[in-house]
Amino acid sequence: MRSYPLSSLRPALLSAVALTLVTTGCSGGKDEPQAARPTFSPPAISATPAPRSADGLSLPLEAYFLTPDQSRTVARAQSMLTSDCMRRFGFSYPVNTGSSGISPVREVLRPLFLSESTAARWGYHPTAERQAQVKSSQGGAAPKLSPAAQTVLTGTAKSHGGKDVPKGGCFAHGRDSVESGAAKVTLPPWMKGADDDKPPPGAPPAMRSARADPGYLPQSMLNGAFDLALSDPRTKQADAGWSACMKQSGYAYASVDAILRNSKWAESDAPSASEIATAVADARCRVKVKYGGLMYALQLGYQKAMIDMYADSLNQVKQANEARVRNATRVLSGNAAG
Repeated sequence: MRSYPLSSLRPALLSAVALTLVTTGCSGGKDEPQAARPTFSPPAISATPAPRSADGLSLPLEAYFLTPDQSRTVARAQSMLTSDCMRRFGFSYPVNTGSSGISPVREVLRPLFLSESTAARWGYHPTAERQAQVKSSQGGAAPKLSPAAQTVLTGTAKSHGGKDVPKGGCFAHGRDSVESGAAKVTLPPWMKGADDDKPPPGAPPAMRSARADPGYLPQSMLNGAFDLALSDPRTKQADAGWSACMKQSGYAYASVDAILRNSKWAESDAPSASEIATAVADARCRVKVKYGGLMYALQLGYQKAMIDMYADSLNQVKQANEARVRNATRVLSGNAAG
């Protein structure tokens, strides 16, 4: 059975992670030996499910992410600590009131499904409910700070007003206080580089490598499972059936992914009649080939294999999440000093 190699891990939508070790690898630094990259064999699927939406669906990696409520708690506590720190230096910094979070797992599953009724009203544009959700998750506008305040926030100033600025500034103070006692996640050797724990060159001390975030590993694996499912031969076969179905309605697209990535849908504020007609045909063809159900089942299989391989590191992620939520809850209840 064919196995799929890992190309790269990145905290964006498409990346690849895999199960059997192979000899190719990626260099972690100029003087470091190459680390072996893993691969995953395609998971067995006894029957393709046929859900019509992502509602009620879950994926195994969901257990290693903060819930939207927990994310709000952590963000608000960090913001409060940052604000308190800035106040000690004579600067005002608004506290995040707690925007509604968006589940990363929801974001992977949501685009797979398109109902005919939604397509007929919105085409590929976000629904009113989706627009409100995204707006809420973004929170308020970034505060406008004076140059002096910015140096205290980011830690580019060593001191201000005769007081020592915390290492990394008030932003890092808030973040690190909430993460106090959190387990350090051990990344697989092939994911690590020589400068993983360092901020980008020229960046303020408050910045850190993305890999230092406890959510880096599960997010990368979530993205990787999606990419592997997308490149699975069964998805390719479903795409071929979907493409043939679309041609019957006069539309030439090679895959569902291609139609979702068509930039012309974002060129207008409202869907055109042409967009709506395309989306309706797309919705019907996806149901015909069980596209959403297949992609969901494949991700289930790939994620289970990943969790088995990286159980120890993922348990560290879970411990780190528990510590962050515990610390944040204490801050919000007034039981922790800033």
